[in-house]
Amino acid sequence: MEVLHQVPAPANRSALRGKLTGRLLGWALALGALPAAAQQYPRPGRALPEDTVRQVVDLPAATIDSLAVEPLTEPAVDSVRLAWLQMPATLQELVGDRMSCFETAAPHQFNNAVMAYVRLFTERQRGYTQRVLERRDFYFPLFEKYLAKYNLPDELKYLSVVESALIPTAKSQVGAVGLWQFMPPTASDMRLKRDEWVDERMHPEKATEAACKYLRSLYSMFHDWELVLAAYNWGAGNVQRTIRKTGKRNFWEMYPHMPAETRNYVPTFTAIMYAMTYAKEHDLPNTALRYQRYEPLDTLGLRGQALDLRRLSRALGYADSLALLRYNPELRHPSLPAGYRPYVLRFPAVAREHLGEVDYATLVAYCQPAAELPQPLAGLTTQLAGVEPWPNAALLLAGRSPRPDTQEAAPRLRRLSHTLRRGQTLAAVAEKYDVSQTQLRKWNSLRKGQTLKPGKQLTILVPAPAFAAPRPNR
Repeated sequence: MEVLHQVPAPANRSALRGKLTGRLLGWALALGALPAAAQQYPRPGRALPEDTVRQVVDLPAATIDSLAVEPLTEPAVDSVRLAWLQMPATLQELVGDRMSCFETAAPHQFNNAVMAYVRLFTERQRGYTQRVLERRDFYFPLFEKYLAKYNLPDELKYLSVVESALIPTAKSQVGAVGLWQFMPPTASDMRLKRDEWVDERMHPEKATEAACKYLRSLYSMFHDWELVLAAYNWGAGNVQRTIRKTGKRNFWEMYPHMPAETRNYVPTFTAIMYAMTYAKEHDLPNTALRYQRYEPLDTLGLRGQALDLRRLSRALGYADSLALLRYNPELRHPSLPAGYRPYVLRFPAVAREHLGEVDYATLVAYCQPAAELPQPLAGLTTQLAGVEPWPNAALLLAGRSPRPDTQEAAPRLRRLSHTLRRGQTLAAVAEKYDVSQTQLRKWNSLRKGQTLKPGKQLTILVPAPAFAAPRPNR
């Protein structure tokens, strides 16, 4: 089946319609299938848009959905009549027909707003959709696993496409981070840890499980999946206030009362679901795409050992010294200091058998000097764009301890003092200095839930070389 990339001239198009219509009429007359003269049915002869026109070369029949030519032997009366009734006349009708066949737990509506985004993702922004298709098989198996675990609709996996284009290090202008774009307060509520070295919002597995829990809690509030999507974008409180204000509990009835971003959010989700489901029909996949495939991963538990991921990658044979960051995107630096809290390093499972080939000290006992620590890897996505899975790795057996003579000291820390302002919370202070609330409570002997008064002095410890000044208030 070959897609015509040039629209036939009007005369040729008419000939094509005439040939197809003539064949249908011929079969119908031969079988006595035409209805009485007084009964009218839609004509299939209207012009078709470019991406639905298929090459028809002297073959007997066309399928309903895409006008793909297939041989026909003895057409039944019902099949001829069905072809006559349901043959799509425009791209919008074709997309609507396809969406009506979606078997989804979450209801979806097809309208002009959805169609506008379908055209965006299948025509004007084809490159964006193709890049997402490259990453789909790497992340969707993980999403499907956790959506099934929490008994959530499988189609919610497309939400991450809308949020981050399946880029685990994606960061928005307002500070949302990761595949599921968690803001700092929501991340804290979902127990995703963040500190100088690790941001679990970029941890594919932990962030996905947190997203499933969050979506489940939103559904328990609204009992409507379109409102859940709106709340994920706009905030549950805003959706609840709009419900109280309007008395409506339907997304499309509340549509005029929402901000533009949220009004576009649900149509974008539906259009992305369509574009990725029917990518082949819109000629989106091609041989130039560099698909990332799902890989079984193994883990290595580090308990206070120092780690230089660059040296580790080179010792294991990667050409790119940042290759292992593809499997551990939550790391904000390509190293961990000695004495850091327990951390689980992920790597391709095929590497396990080669474990003993590299000296242990080379792999984990070395840590970059603190003065050489880079800034967080904002450009990691670009750097990793060409990284391919590495088939022959050598990694450590979990549980092996470092040799005492190769263990380095923890990085030097700097003590800071912060005066609490009126209305400022512990979470806001933690976000400002990029530390966790647990660390703040530990350093200042605070109980969980303890009320703090304005003017209280808080002690904060940060790595001296990596710290220049507190981040501006957000």
